[in-house]
Order: sequence, then structure tokens, then C-alpha cells
Amino acid sequence: MKVFVSYAREDEPYARKLSEALRRRGIDTSSDMAITAGASWATELRRMMDEADAFVLLASKSSAGSAWIDREVAAATARTLNDPNIRLIPVMLDRGAELSPLVSRFQYIGAQIARDPDRVADLIQESLTRVVSHPNVNLERVTVEVELAKLHLLAAQQAAASAKSWRALSRVTSIVGLVAGVVATILAAVSITAGSEAQTAIALVISVASTLTATGLTIYSARSRNDS
Repeated sequence: MKVFVSYAREDEPYARKLSEALRRRGIDTSSDMAITAGASWATELRRMMDEADAFVLLASKSSAGSAWIDREVAAATARTLNDPNIRLIPVMLDRGAELSPLVSRFQYIGAQIARDPDRVADLIQESLTRVVSHPNVNLERVTVEVELAKLHLLAAQQAAASAKSWRALSRVTSIVGLVAGVVATILAAVSITAGSEAQTAIALVISVASTLTATGLTIYSARSRNDS
């Protein structure tokens, strides 16, 4: 029996204690802690999740909103739909921690019990030995697909907002660069009139650099608009 432990980076100390407690009970565990240097993160995670017989989600204030946790939860939920014998066990590390809609239908282990990793390991072991009653898979599949669609929409909205912010920043930077170029050109003209060769050279360099920077950012901004 192999259990995949999904956790936020801030909860790694607890994840280690729970993994050790499970291994003492003869339950093999896997998580991103086992990924070696140079290995493909996504590939190794997928392999471990495909090999898992059960999933333990450490739900906390830190895990809420984590993109990696959302991906792992989605993959785990898909496994439970394809094989009703696959377990998904949420463990609430913090009172009031939010559970993804994808896992809110699963009975969780509460924060009070979660203070003791050994007690949590006992409950997980007990869960893994129970016979699973087969649910209405079709109904659950529809529910999961709806929640996954919501997650994809949210991710798309966040990406669009990020792209919009970057384009706005590029335009502002371009304007600043152009203004700097104009100012530098004026300084060059003034320096020429005053007969200062050193000041003229410096002002001309600033002018050229500012204009090139503004032009480059303007082109990049235009490409960003086309790509979006």
C-alpha cells in the first residue's frame, strides 16, 4: 500500500512526521520530498501519483490557493473516479482551513486530532483497511467536471489579469523612456550651445539609450497584445 502526501511547503515538517508514522505502520509513502536533483518535477509527481493507492491532503491556510496543490488534488480526484478503491483523505491542520470543492465531499480528519501525527496515521491505516462502498460514479464525475471547469476558468482569468498588468507596466515604462529621451535631447542641445563637449557626449548617450529602451519596450508590449 502506497500513500501520496500532498502538502504546502510551509507544512513540510508535519508532512515528514506523518510520513514517518505511516512507514512505521508498514505503509509506504511518497511526496515531492523524494524528488532528486535534476529530475523533472512534473514527471516525477505524475509517476508517484499514478502509483499511489491513496492520497492524503494536508489542508492548511498555507495550502489554500496553491497552484501545485490544486493540480495534485485534481489528479487525485480523477483517480478516485476511475477506481473507487482509491482513497482521498483530507487532514485539516488549521481550524477554518478551506477545502477545495473537489475534496469537500470526502470525510476529513479534524484539526484537533491532526495535532498528533501518530493518531492521524492510525486513522489513515484504518481507512485503508476498510471495504469501499461503490458510490454513484456518474454523479460524482459530473460534480468533479463542474469543479474542474471552475478551476480552469479561474486560472484563465488570473493569467489574463497578469498579462494586462504587464502590458500596462510596459506602456508606462515606454512613456518614461521616451520622456527621458526628449529631456536628454534637450540637454544635448543646451550643452552644444554652451560649448561643453563632455556634457554633450553624455546627453547624447542618454538620449540614444533611452530611445532604444523605449522602442524595445513598445515593440514587446505590441507583441504581448498580439500573443494575448
